[in-house]
Amino acid sequence: MAIHLLLGAPGSGKSARAVAATRECLEGGARPLLLGFGRDAVAGLREEVGVNGVRREPIARTFHGLAFSLLQKHHISGPTPFLLSGAEQDVFIRRLLAEGLTTWPTAFSKAVESAGFAKELRDLLSRVVERGISPEELVAIGERAKRPEWVSAAHFYSLYLAKLAQERPGAIDPNALILRAVNLLTDDPPLLGQVRASFDLIIVDDFHEADPSQRMLLSLITQDSLLVTADPASAVGKFRGADPEGMVSALESMAAERRSELVTEILSVQHRTTSEITKVLNQIRSEIPRSEYSKAATTSRSGGAIRIENYGSAIDEATSVALWFQELHVIEGVSYRDMAVVTRNSNTELFRIAFSALGIPITHTPDLSLAERNAVWPIFTLISLADASLKPQFDAHQHDAEIEELMLSIYGEADMFDIKRLNELRFRSGSSETSLYELLNERNDLPTTRISKYIEGVRKILSKSGGRTDEILWKVWQLLSSAGEPAAMWQSVALSGGRKGEAAHENLDSLIELVQNASRYTERKPRSRVMEFVHEMQSQEFDADVIRPRRIERERVAISSVHRARGRQWRVVAIPSLNGGAWPNLTPRGSLLGSEEFVELQGRSDDTGSAEILKLNASSALLIDERRLLHSAVGRSGEYLMISAVTGEDSRPSRFFRDIGQELAPDSAGVSKVSDRLSPESFISALRHRATGEGGGMIAPAETTPERAAQILGFLANADVAGADVSNWYGYRPLSDDRPVAVEDEEIRLSPSNIDAFENCQLRWLLTQNGGQRGDSKEQALGILIHQVAEGLIQPDISASDLKAKFDSGLLAIDLGKGWVRSSYEKSANRMFENLLSWHAANNRTLLSVESQIDMHIGRVHLTGKIDRLESDENGKTIVVDLKSAKTAISKADAQATHQLSAYQLAVAEGGVRDLELAPPAGGELVYLGGEKLSSRVQSELGIDEVKQALGEIALKMSGAFFEAQKSKECRICPVKSSCPRMAAGSQVVDLG
Repeated sequence: MAIHLLLGAPGSGKSARAVAATRECLEGGARPLLLGFGRDAVAGLREEVGVNGVRREPIARTFHGLAFSLLQKHHISGPTPFLLSGAEQDVFIRRLLAEGLTTWPTAFSKAVESAGFAKELRDLLSRVVERGISPEELVAIGERAKRPEWVSAAHFYSLYLAKLAQERPGAIDPNALILRAVNLLTDDPPLLGQVRASFDLIIVDDFHEADPSQRMLLSLITQDSLLVTADPASAVGKFRGADPEGMVSALESMAAERRSELVTEILSVQHRTTSEITKVLNQIRSEIPRSEYSKAATTSRSGGAIRIENYGSAIDEATSVALWFQELHVIEGVSYRDMAVVTRNSNTELFRIAFSALGIPITHTPDLSLAERNAVWPIFTLISLADASLKPQFDAHQHDAEIEELMLSIYGEADMFDIKRLNELRFRSGSSETSLYELLNERNDLPTTRISKYIEGVRKILSKSGGRTDEILWKVWQLLSSAGEPAAMWQSVALSGGRKGEAAHENLDSLIELVQNASRYTERKPRSRVMEFVHEMQSQEFDADVIRPRRIERERVAISSVHRARGRQWRVVAIPSLNGGAWPNLTPRGSLLGSEEFVELQGRSDDTGSAEILKLNASSALLIDERRLLHSAVGRSGEYLMISAVTGEDSRPSRFFRDIGQELAPDSAGVSKVSDRLSPESFISALRHRATGEGGGMIAPAETTPERAAQILGFLANADVAGADVSNWYGYRPLSDDRPVAVEDEEIRLSPSNIDAFENCQLRWLLTQNGGQRGDSKEQALGILIHQVAEGLIQPDISASDLKAKFDSGLLAIDLGKGWVRSSYEKSANRMFENLLSWHAANNRTLLSVESQIDMHIGRVHLTGKIDRLESDENGKTIVVDLKSAKTAISKADAQATHQLSAYQLAVAEGGVRDLELAPPAGGELVYLGGEKLSSRVQSELGIDEVKQALGEIALKMSGAFFEAQKSKECRICPVKSSCPRMAAGSQVVDLG
C-alpha cells in the first residue's frame, strides 16, 4: 500500500490525474471512490469521469455526502437521521441565546442578543466540533487559556446538544456530520471493515481543503491505495476549518500508521496558464509558507495578455472590465462563457450594471437569503398580512407600510408617484383616518387593485383550516402565476433572454426554491402552521443548503466570489478591487469570541499561550490566507488576466496590488482611464488622432495614412456622424456667445435669497439658476413645510395641536423613503417643528406679518422676494427674520455681512414691502431650526446707502459675461461640480497649447 500525493499549482494537471486514475480504475473493473469539496466541484469531476464511453457511473462524492449516506444506510433504530441545514442551525442557536439559559462574561452581556454574536458563536463551535472536542474538554481548554468566554461557550454547547436531541430528534448538526460517521465506523469494526473493502482506490482532489474531521474519516476508510492531489497555496476554505499547513504531516502520519510510505510528486509544468500569468502565480506563492512542498511553475504557453490597472473610481473599474470583455469577445473571438469576474467579496452590483449596460449576459448566484429576494419577500408579507387580518384584534392602521411595500414590489408594479397620489387622495377627501388596507376595498380605480385581489385570495386560502404549509405555498404560487399575473409573464420573458430574461430566471428560480423549502419543512413538521414557516425563513440570515435547479449556461460571463470559483477555469479573468482593507481583508473574522485564536491554540504543541501571541499569530495567518485566496483567483485564468484597484477618497491600492505591479509593470504609475475602443466615438477619436499625426490606436490600422484618415472623416462628416466634422472639434471654434447676461439698460432681477450664493461662487449661482440642479430634494420639501406651518403662527387663536395636525398632514405627502431613512427624516422634521414653536414662544417681539412680498427698483435692479417674518421690537422698530432649516448656523461675522438680511432691511427702509407701512429697520435675525438645539444669528442695523451700493455692484456682476468659479468648503457637495473647471470632474481634458 502507498499514499501518493500530487502537488502542483492551478492548471498543472492535478485534477486531470485524479480523473484519469478514476477512469482507469473503473475500466479495469475496480471500485474507486472519488472525493472532492463542494457540490459543484464534485459534479464537474463526475462529468469528467463519465466521458469517453465509460458506462459505469463512478462513485464521486463530497465528504459530507459520504458521511450522510453512511449514517442513513446503517441507521438501525430511533428517529430517521436528517441533516440540519446551516440556516436552521443559525435560527436554533439564536433562539437558545434569546432564552438566556447560559451565563456569559459581563463584557459580552450586550452583544449576546445580536445576530453577529450568534454567527461568531456558530463559527467557534464549528471549529470545536471539527476537532472532536467535547463540551467538558472545551471547559478545560478555556480555563487553562484564561478565556471565560470559551467556558461559557462550552456550557452553551452542552445545552445546544441536549436541546437539539430533545426538540429535533434525528437532527444532525452539519459540523458534527463527519464525526458522527467517524464514531459510527469506530464503534462498529465489522462495518468499518465492510466499508474499507468497498473501495479498491480512494482519490481525493484538492485535499488542501480538508478539515481535521475529514482527515479522520479518510484515515478510517482507507485500506489499500490512496491518491491525493493538493496545492496548499490555493486553499480557500480556512474559514470552514481547512488546515493546509497540517496537510502533509497528516498524510505522513497516515503512512506511518500503516507502515507505508508517502510518495510525493510535484507537478511543476503549467498546462493552463500563459507565461505572464504563471509569473504572477509564482510571485504570490513565493510569499506563502511551506513552499518547499511545491516548485515554481513553468509553462511553454505564450500569447494572451495581462493588465494591471489603477482606476479613479469603482464605477470606472467596473465599466473598464466590461468594455475589455466586450473587446476580447468582438476582436479576439473569446466566448463570453470563457470569461469571469472573480471578487473577494459579494458586492458585485456595479459589475452587473456595467455588463448589462453593454448588453453582455452574465450569470451569478444570488447573495441575498431566500426570504429577502424580490420574488419571495412579498409573498411572505402577503401571507403575514392576510393571517393578521383574520384575527379579531386586527388593526388595519398598523399595516399601511406593508401595503405600500406590496404596491411597490414586483407583484404590485406601482411606483412612488402612485403612493403619493394615494396619500394625497386620502387627505384631500377628508379620509385621512382611513387606512390603506380599508381603502383597498373601497376603490377600484387605484393601483391597489391587484394587491387587494392578492390579499383577498390569500385570506381565502388561509381561512380553510387544516392546510399543510407546502399546500398553502403551492396555492399562493398558483394565485400569483395565473393568466395575466406577473409570475406567469416571467415564464415567457425568461425565454427571451437579455437583462429582463435574466431577472425573470432569478425570480422563477427563487419561487421554485421556496416551494422546495416548504415541502422539506412540511416533511419535518407536518402539523406546523404556515406562519411558523414564514417566521423561520425570515429569521434565516443566509440560504439553506438546498439543491438548486441548474440551468445550462450559454454565452454568459460568470461573476463569482473566489470561494465559488474554486476548481473552475476561464480563458479570461478580471480580479478587481485589490484595495487596502478589502484584499487583503485583515479584519479578524472571530474577533469577539476568538475562534481564530482557538484554531491557533489547537495548532500548538500545548494548549496554552498568551492572548497577545495568539492574536499576533492569528493575524499573521490571516494575511497568508488572503494570499491563498488571491493565488486561487489568479489560477482561474488561462490566457487573459486583469488585476485592478481603485484610488479614490476612501480607497488605495493594497500591498498585493503593489507587489504584482512591481513584478510586472514597475514603471507604471498614475490612474488608468476608461477606454471604450469599440464605440463610434472611439473610432472617430482614433481617426482624428491619425489625421493630426498623433497615433491612432488599435482601430486605425498602421497602414492608414493621415491623408486616408482625413478622407474617412470627411465621408463620415457628410453622413452627419457626430464628431467627424472638423468645424465642430473642440478648440477650433470661437465662443458661441460672448454677450453679457443683461445688456446695457436692461433690467436686472435680484432675489435676496440668492445673493449670498452668488458671492460664495458665481459659477455655481449661474448654473443652478439656469437648471443646473435636481428638483426639490427631501430637505427642500421639509423646509417648505416648516415655512407653511410658520405662516399659521400669525393666527392668534391657532393652537399647537392644530399646527401639529397641519404639519403631520404635510409630512405624509412628502416622499421620505422607507424604513430607517424615513424615520431619520421624520425625526429631523419633528425637531424643526418643536424648535419653531419653542422659538416663537420665547420671542418677545410683536409679529407684524409673515411671507411678506417685497417689490422695489434701485436703478436697473429689480429686487423681488419674500420675507419670512416681520416683527416689531420694544422700540417700535422693524426686525426682519429669516427661518433656516439648516442644522449649523453661520458665524456671527458672516451673519453681520449677509446680503440677504441687508436686502430685506433695505426693502423695509425704502418702502419696498408690498401693502405694508413699516417703521425703520433695526436689524435682522437668522433662526436655525434644524440642529439638536435651537440657534440664531443677528445682524445689526446697516447704513442704507452702503447696502444700495453693495447690491448694485453685485447686480452688475450678475449681469456680466464672465463668472468666476470660487473654491470653498462647499465644493465637495456642489451639484454642478462636473461643469466646474476647478474640480477634477469638470476640468478641461484637452490641452489647447
